[in-house]
Amino acid sequence: MNETSSRAHFLGALSHCAIGVSLAVLLSGTASAYVGQSFLRVPGIAGTRPAGKYNDWVKFEAQYWTNAPPRTFISPGKEPAFFSGPQAPREGAGALALSLDKRSPALKPLMDRCLSQTTIPEVKYAESADLARPGVEVGKHPADIPAYFEYALIGVTLSCPVVADAPEQAFVVKFNDIKWLNYDGHGEELTPAPAKLKPARTSGTTKTFIVTTFASANDISDEACPRLNSGPTEADYYALMPSEEAAKEKAALAGKGGPLNTPDGPLYRGPDRLNVCKLPGIVRDPGYVSPQIKVPTASGVDNKLLAIDGCTPGLKRKGLLTMSRLELVRAGTVSMLVQISGINTARNKGDVDVSVLYSKDPMVRNSTGSQILHNYTFRVSDDPRFTQDFARVRGHLEQGVITTEPVVEITFHDGEQLRLTLYRARMRFVMQPDGTVQGQVSGYQDWRALMNYYGPTRHFEQGMGFQCPGMYNAFKRAADGLPDSLTGDRTGILAAYDIEGVSAFMPPAQERALLAQAGDGGKER
Repeated sequence: MNETSSRAHFLGALSHCAIGVSLAVLLSGTASAYVGQSFLRVPGIAGTRPAGKYNDWVKFEAQYWTNAPPRTFISPGKEPAFFSGPQAPREGAGALALSLDKRSPALKPLMDRCLSQTTIPEVKYAESADLARPGVEVGKHPADIPAYFEYALIGVTLSCPVVADAPEQAFVVKFNDIKWLNYDGHGEELTPAPAKLKPARTSGTTKTFIVTTFASANDISDEACPRLNSGPTEADYYALMPSEEAAKEKAALAGKGGPLNTPDGPLYRGPDRLNVCKLPGIVRDPGYVSPQIKVPTASGVDNKLLAIDGCTPGLKRKGLLTMSRLELVRAGTVSMLVQISGINTARNKGDVDVSVLYSKDPMVRNSTGSQILHNYTFRVSDDPRFTQDFARVRGHLEQGVITTEPVVEITFHDGEQLRLTLYRARMRFVMQPDGTVQGQVSGYQDWRALMNYYGPTRHFEQGMGFQCPGMYNAFKRAADGLPDSLTGDRTGILAAYDIEGVSAFMPPAQERALLAQAGDGGKER
């Protein structure tokens, strides 16, 4: 599928579901599925973790509750300050779909237990509260919500459809009843605390910019991609379906556009119609197209995220998702400010401070809407959803180039409710003579958060031009940092994002207070 047809297909899919063509709409509510570790304790089967709380439990790679209620939609800029409780059923029968790495020593005993079709009186299950949390929610994990929600599943039987060349094995855990073991609430409303800023340098000049572009650093030539990734086909959908069943479904969908135009699209193309965007390892890896050239970023970072989005139509710099996000930002969903203080203009070198802030005012555009206007004044936000993510970082200016010290953690709001957190991050900016700034931020990003963002609905897979199993396996190959403290799995991918902005101002009194104080925002570094 080429980029043009990908866009058309995506817009058609959105129209079909009557949610409009704006990518500003993002699913919210409690997540019923995630890519990332969860743990099952089965009597008589040895655990797969060498240490830690779940050392005698079996680790799984992805999960979803098959009977969870559908999620609802939320408008941009309405992210709740909330931490959700579990999406698991509170009582009664249900089913849980899991995927297990086939290299796991628990594979054979679990398959033996499954094929014997004996009922297991009780198993215990633990899912990550953070990974299960919807991406639209803001605020830190509260102390009274456990790191893992734990359950007892009663009267369990297993099913285990086999796909020989899949990297992971699917298991469906069917239970007659469920008990919540360590949490019985529905979640918790939060009041995010403003991060604290260290006082900034004020001995030199201070310059402020309103950010007009924040996008993955994947602006590469078309020649870098021998071909583009594409979404699943009808052949992919029917690949694992028994021939008689496939024939009946083809006949039923004749004249209706086929399975790609059904409400769920081809998501349920796994064995036994399991969802391959929620369990992306349970089918054969279809492969993934990545750029054929290595493109060093302006800051010299080996941008591993380029392998994921560089040849994916909707995720490229001029792709539908990227352009829609930028338009949302420019239309007023979020206004990010970058402020550089302590500039010694005479020497064009020396120590500076770089602050990342958010404003309550939208950008101002020209009459045609094509350009963001310079030199407007922006009031700094007092909304705790944003003030919690203010940041001030020490940096150094040398011949017009500003490079910051490493940042333990920094979070950016991109206007579509996907807050992007980078770890061990650095920023680099170049101030231009025309009053603009060009820069880049790079650091380790949790690839599971990106996979869980792209994977929940059929619209991204079909419309952006990728297959969830291919993307999932590409992420796992590219992951090179952030080892999980419990499992040792590499959860981080080195990523780089481009930042562009135009000159702006803050109200003088507010600027003086922000430069001098430590209280209205900014994580202390």
